[in-house]
Amino acid sequence: MDFKKLRISNFKSFVDPVEVSIGKGLTGVVGPNGCGKSNLVEALRWAMGETSYKSMRTSTMDDVIFSGTENRPARNFAEVSLVLDNKERNAPKDYNSEETVEVTRRIERESGSAYRINGKDIRARDVQMLFADVSTGARSPSLVRQGQIDELISQKPEQRRRILEEAAGISGFHVRRHEAELRLNAAQTNLERLDDVLKELSSQMRSLKKQAREANRYKSLSEEIRNAQSIVLAVKYQVINEQLIESKKQFTEAVKNHQETIRGVASLNSEEIKLQSDLGPLRESAAKDSAKLQRLVIEMEGLDKESLRQKERSLELSEFIQSTKSQLVRENEILTDLRDLLSKQGDNEINIQKKHDIEKLIKEYNEDLIKNNILLEEFSSIYSKQENIKKIISSDNDLKESILSQIKRENNLLDDLNISSDDNKIEGETFNGKEQSIRSEIESKINELKKNEDFANNMVAIYSQKDALKRIIGESFNNDDSLIDKLNVTPGYENALDALLGDELYYSINDKNPIHWKFLDGFEEIHELPDGCEPLSNYVGGSKAIKRRIDQTGIINKEDGVKLISKLKYGQRLVSKEGDLWRWDGLVVASSSASSASERLQNRNQLEDIIKSIDEFERKYTGIDKVKEKSALIQNDITNLKIELDRISTEIKNKDDLDKKILLSKQELSNLNSKLADFNKYSSDNLNQLERVNASIVEFEKKYKNIIDLKEKNDEIRDNITKLKIELDRINTEISSKDDLDKKIPQTENQILELNNRLKNLEDEKLKHLNLPNEIEEKRNSLQTLIEKSKILKSNSEDQFINLENKLADIRDRVRSTSEKEAQARELEGRLEILSQNNNDRLDEVKSQINKDLNINVDELIKLTNFSDENPMPSETSAEESYERFKNERELLGGVNLRADFELEEIQDRFEETKSEREDLDKAISELKKGIAGLNQESRERMRLAFDEVNNKFQEVFKKLFGGGNAELNFVDSDDPLEAGLEMLAQPPGKKLKSMDSLSGGEKALTATSLIFAVFLTNPSPICVLDEVDAPLDDANVERFCDLIDEMSKSVNTRFLIITHHALTMSRMDRLFGVTMQEKGVSQLVSVDLSTAEKFRKLA
Repeated sequence: MDFKKLRISNFKSFVDPVEVSIGKGLTGVVGPNGCGKSNLVEALRWAMGETSYKSMRTSTMDDVIFSGTENRPARNFAEVSLVLDNKERNAPKDYNSEETVEVTRRIERESGSAYRINGKDIRARDVQMLFADVSTGARSPSLVRQGQIDELISQKPEQRRRILEEAAGISGFHVRRHEAELRLNAAQTNLERLDDVLKELSSQMRSLKKQAREANRYKSLSEEIRNAQSIVLAVKYQVINEQLIESKKQFTEAVKNHQETIRGVASLNSEEIKLQSDLGPLRESAAKDSAKLQRLVIEMEGLDKESLRQKERSLELSEFIQSTKSQLVRENEILTDLRDLLSKQGDNEINIQKKHDIEKLIKEYNEDLIKNNILLEEFSSIYSKQENIKKIISSDNDLKESILSQIKRENNLLDDLNISSDDNKIEGETFNGKEQSIRSEIESKINELKKNEDFANNMVAIYSQKDALKRIIGESFNNDDSLIDKLNVTPGYENALDALLGDELYYSINDKNPIHWKFLDGFEEIHELPDGCEPLSNYVGGSKAIKRRIDQTGIINKEDGVKLISKLKYGQRLVSKEGDLWRWDGLVVASSSASSASERLQNRNQLEDIIKSIDEFERKYTGIDKVKEKSALIQNDITNLKIELDRISTEIKNKDDLDKKILLSKQELSNLNSKLADFNKYSSDNLNQLERVNASIVEFEKKYKNIIDLKEKNDEIRDNITKLKIELDRINTEISSKDDLDKKIPQTENQILELNNRLKNLEDEKLKHLNLPNEIEEKRNSLQTLIEKSKILKSNSEDQFINLENKLADIRDRVRSTSEKEAQARELEGRLEILSQNNNDRLDEVKSQINKDLNINVDELIKLTNFSDENPMPSETSAEESYERFKNERELLGGVNLRADFELEEIQDRFEETKSEREDLDKAISELKKGIAGLNQESRERMRLAFDEVNNKFQEVFKKLFGGGNAELNFVDSDDPLEAGLEMLAQPPGKKLKSMDSLSGGEKALTATSLIFAVFLTNPSPICVLDEVDAPLDDANVERFCDLIDEMSKSVNTRFLIITHHALTMSRMDRLFGVTMQEKGVSQLVSVDLSTAEKFRKLA
């Protein structure tokens, strides 16, 4: 692909849209300093994906956007586009369908950059890879910015190697390898994480499988418990329902009997009241008849005995009076009985008060009954707690037996492990000793190998240094008889000889050469050197051609030169070991950097020392191969020792595993003993609790005797309540019958009043008839008749009265008996009513429990249990025992995860997914390793090929830029070309081969430029940008520089964009763009096509 155009908008100082056409050949950019020429290079690099704002000479990447001037506002975006020609279809395959590829980068303030290729959004990495694949990019060595030459000069060898990577075209490989390594590291991290996840999931699966089994058992037991509970509730319901039906039936019969008894009592009471009302008139009639008869008898007797009549009459009257009084007494007694009966019944207020007292007493009895029921429940709870504790103790004993069995097994296992440990103890001590011995031997071998390899590396370095020195010394001049090659200089005096002779050392000693040294005899008259000076001839030998010169040259300390220069004779000189020169005529030359002659002498001395070292080495080791063979043998020994160490480590690890098993067994045994101790403590607590419960039962029985007495007391209270209710009914009956008594008492009082009146009349009559004897005879006959009639009447009246009284007594006996029956019936009715109510409450409780626990109604429960002859209903006790057994078995399971099945299924799915992911990761890691190994191998091969090619190009370009001389590249610090550093050695014309650090500033710049052009020629880039590269060069070097780039532009398909201030460079351009800044802070672009102008000039 060829670069065609560069479009810029709002980038740095180029606020107006600018288009730079990059045609074939040389395109120059000129302009004054600070006008924005380098912004064009930065725009080009920025469009290629530069990510460092420092490389853009800004504090942030947003600063590349035009920031405004006094006359123009700041912009909010910047955009740079590169237009590439793809007519030959050599672009990457993703963009090879179009003839033109336009790469655009746009940045908005505080929003970051966006990239597009032909209008399609892409990543920055895609842009970087696009340009890397065509051997260019934002940091390509073909884009030479200001100061880059100096950076290349000052770079370390490792940093300088990167320019070779560009030449090898492996910069993209580095990016891909880095990405692959990042992916590999991420994949390995993910693999470790997945291994941890798989271990965790396996652990969870084992735990969940156990939990699932427990959950299934729990569900099964829960179903059994539900079925058992259904049976218990169904049995309870049936039993209580039957009891309720029976109690209701009995209650109905009791109510019926009670009602009949009440009706009988009411009937007898009515009959008694009626008889009592009939008894009064009969009693009155009988009294009247008796009184009349008595009166008549008395009259009769009075008439018979007239003389005695008055006395007898008085006696009779007295008898009548007495009889009346007796009757009056009898009536008073009756009145008294009625009043007593009324007083016994009491008045309504007393009866009401009694009623209230009885009701209060009934309430107290009910409260006592409730308290007793609470005590019964408490006592039942204590008994139930006692039974539960006994069950727990029984279960604990079974669990204790299990723990003791586990302890026994662990003790047996620990004994077996201890026996194995004792067997391995001696071997373990032996293995530990062997391991230490082998480790020491491995360390000794590694040190020996390191020394051997260091020695081999040093010898390789010496051999390389020997070859380099031979090349340096042998290729300085094509003159085998130069003086410098004949001299022997004591080490340390090379600079002194160089200061004395300089370039004259390179002159030949062959008189056939136009410039040569001629052998002359010594002076006839020898001038003595100043005191304190030694002649240089004491340290230089090998040729007599310079004897005259060195005999008259003294070697002194540098600080003595000023003192001794005035004592020199004609032709004498003084030199120092540092390279200072003092001449007899007053010339003083201070020491500077070593010259080529001095370095050549030093190199020759060094070469001689190296040759001696090599000869001694070869005599001792017969070559470097023997050293390498020794290293291989040592490495083999180390490998064998490591294998043996691994075997011993495995044995020790097995022993350690056995120790760990023993430790784990001891820990398990300790845990079991601790668990047994805790369990014993727990069992002791249960026993203590049982003792407390038994003590509570004893105390309760001591206080309340026992539960039977408490129940009998409850029955007694219930009997008392029933009696009180009967008494209450009686009082209610008395209150209702008091009105009848109130009617009888006035009747009796009226009778008494009549008897009192009669008694008064009799007494009056007695007084009246006491003196009436004459009338008695007359009346005797009539009286006799009246007496007979009166006797008959009296007898009839008395018989009727007696019969009525007998009937009344009989009725009263019947009322008494019937009232007792009514009280018993009422008590029975109350008892049956309470029993029915209790049964009904119990039945409601069972229904509520059925709805609450089973979530079904009674009919559904009956249908569900379906008791029949084939499926008989069990007893309530056996059903409850079965229910409790299932509950206790479920409680022994402890906490259960009911979602274990679902969680296990989820974990298994996750395990399979994770396992599949791990397999995919294994494959990906294998592919990545193969890819990285392939990239490394291809990169090394390309690097080696590129090194040879760049080295050749470097020598060619160096000779063209310097007009001769020689140069070469060397890898240093490593044998791996991907890790080694790059060192440049240069030998300008007339000088010796030296490292670039020893060259002058201009020579360094030309050497670095030679390397850049050599890299470029090795792997030509579609574009080459040179930003003021010719600045440090003089006119002659600029001419050679221009010739070189002109030749390069014709030999490679590269378009050059050159920024320069030099007129000579401008004159060689095919087209020129001028950058001006007429408006402060705003760059403008003007262009001139010099090739076209030249054609017009020639035509003209």
